[in-house]
Amino acid sequence: MSNALNHFVKWKNFAEQRQWLVLPPEEDDPIFDARFDMFVIDQYNKHKNRTLISGKKLPNKPEAFRAVFSGINNIASTLFDSPRIQTPLLKKARRSYTRLYPGNTLKKKLFHWSSTPSKIWQIWRV
Repeated sequence: MSNALNHFVKWKNFAEQRQWLVLPPEEDDPIFDARFDMFVIDQYNKHKNRTLISGKKLPNKPEAFRAVFSGINNIASTLFDSPRIQTPLLKKARRSYTRLYPGNTLKKKLFHWSSTPSKIWQIWRV
């Protein structure tokens, strides 16, 4: 719940800086959807262009990107009894982020034989 609250606070701060509604209205509102889509694009760019302390740029994993919006919907629906926020752009952004930045973003260390030939040779000589 605390992670979901942190994600909801991101959306709340983004909306309040622009003096927008934080919770969606009961009926469909294209203006609210368009504003939430701006937040989706902002989060997409922040997750895509994440910079590490070392200065290296690596994107977040897709799970981190999805967690932002599931956290917002979790808080909005459970605490405030408002409808879930689902926009077509949000669905497309989730799919495209998963497709473009899949899973592991760090290179795995490869096994090098350079240090082991002498050990293998000793085993074979026995």
